[in-house]
Amino acid sequence: MSAQAISTAISSAIAHPHAPNGGGGNGVWAEEILFQIDRDAEDALGFESEGFGLAGGYELVGDNQAVGLSASFVSVEYNDQGAAAGEKIAMNFLGGGAYWRVQAGGFQGNVRGGLGYASFDSTRVLTTGDINLRSEADWNGWLIEGHAGVSYEARLGLFYARPELSADYIRLSEDGYTEAGGGNGFDLTVEDRKGDLLTGSALMALGARFGDDFWWAPEVKVGWRAKLAGDAGKTVARFGTGTQFSLDAEDAFKGGAVARVGVRGGANQVLYAIEGGGVFDDSYKEYDLRAVVRFLF
Repeated sequence: MSAQAISTAISSAIAHPHAPNGGGGNGVWAEEILFQIDRDAEDALGFESEGFGLAGGYELVGDNQAVGLSASFVSVEYNDQGAAAGEKIAMNFLGGGAYWRVQAGGFQGNVRGGLGYASFDSTRVLTTGDINLRSEADWNGWLIEGHAGVSYEARLGLFYARPELSADYIRLSEDGYTEAGGGNGFDLTVEDRKGDLLTGSALMALGARFGDDFWWAPEVKVGWRAKLAGDAGKTVARFGTGTQFSLDAEDAFKGGAVARVGVRGGANQVLYAIEGGGVFDDSYKEYDLRAVVRFLF
């Protein structure tokens, strides 16, 4: 889900038109993302995940279309609920992608595809009485992601409404690994694992735009994001040379309400956006803060 959070943020960044008054040229943009995910105990122990990401891109902008390339780096720390002190999984993602955006009047459509490399480091700890065991491991993986979205903005004086529909797909393939340091009865050997997730979102943005040459627009956005398909994949492992066993993945995300608030603004050659919010259901909460700046030259 951490990878999904950053993927959604980048897709949101490329959806913003480059210059509100149109015109062609070249453009660059940069985005910073902070996020936190809390999953309460239900079928499994639950988890906490938090991290930050940096993304940027270069694009060729026409009167009503743009094509571009993007790159991103994300660092995440993951902890199971109730984990012992010192237990964690650290994840780093480095990705790149390409996108296309079209705008005609109030309509906008955009598609994006990307490929990423992931590195993982884990530490497991068992401390009880005279027992003090610590196992560590590192492994790699690959990430494939895709996005498609459409929106239509209707204006009435200062005010506007913008319904948005989008679909996002992400697939993570992890290499197998063997822990070290805890001994034959504690070190795990884990087989390759694959997981994917397809989500769909239906949102409504409401805002008001003030100013002309230099403008700003406060905005609220509400809606729903639903899980359409996919799972995190089954874990197959064994302790040392022991008998192999398997664990079904926790269904971390089933769908939830979306609520966001922010402000956009700029001038003819620059556009900025700052927004925060999240996705919420009874047992899953995802928070993030995003800041984007774009320049046309």
